[in-house]
Amino acid sequence: MGAGGLIEQDKKLLLLQRTNDPFRECWNLPAGYAEVDENPLQTAVREVYEETGLRVKIERLIDVYFFTDDPRGNGILIVYKCSPIGGKLTETLEGVKPTFFTANNFPKNLAGGGHNQAIHTWKERKHA
Repeated sequence: MGAGGLIEQDKKLLLLQRTNDPFRECWNLPAGYAEVDENPLQTAVREVYEETGLRVKIERLIDVYFFTDDPRGNGILIVYKCSPIGGKLTETLEGVKPTFFTANNFPKNLAGGGHNQAIHTWKERKHA
């Protein structure tokens, strides 16, 4: 089980380019797997900070995505809407080129593992 944050700014969505396999050089939300005895909310806050340098607060649950395309195995990605409350947006060892994309200009190479589902859902909701 993994969790992550959906961060919007000026009707744009924050994505990072992955530096690790699987899905190296693909774009994803800041997210990652839960640690032992860590609840999904804690996971999302920790992963957003580790991958972006931003401190966030959880606003609400966006959705839960089941995926089968990760070579490490099937899983669930829980995505929360997050608002920055501190820190500084920066590149990290896990994610580079942090960029806010409009619904019309997403990169084509989106990461699997539920990220592509969450990003497409966000895009559809923005165009609804």
